[in-house]
Amino acid sequence: QPQGGQCKFEKIHEKDSSEKCISIRVDAPHGKLTQIDYRDTGPGLDKDNIEKGVIFEPGFSTKAEGMGLGLAIAGESADRNGLNLMAMESKTGAYFRLQPKSNERRQMYESFVD
Repeated sequence: QPQGGQCKFEKIHEKDSSEKCISIRVDAPHGKLTQIDYRDTGPGLDKDNIEKGVIFEPGFSTKAEGMGLGLAIAGESADRNGLNLMAMESKTGAYFRLQPKSNERRQMYESFVD
């Protein structure tokens, strides 16, 4: 879709969440990627952890069995592909945004949506 779009997936295995939904929105007006938003209805992210920036550090986890590698790998992968991965504050679950880092990198993604 030239104007971007939205996909929804209905499977989350978080026991504390009654409504289980993942929403991914891709904004790519005229085929130029501006951002990708990921939201879910899980337990969300602690505001203090977002502000401190610790959630993307290797070894950081809020889960008892967690190794703390998932978001560290996601952040590194985004960086290597010219994208910024940011955690956003949300009252309804986790919210992440991917955006191209610079105008030069944005040109790489001009034909992202055909």
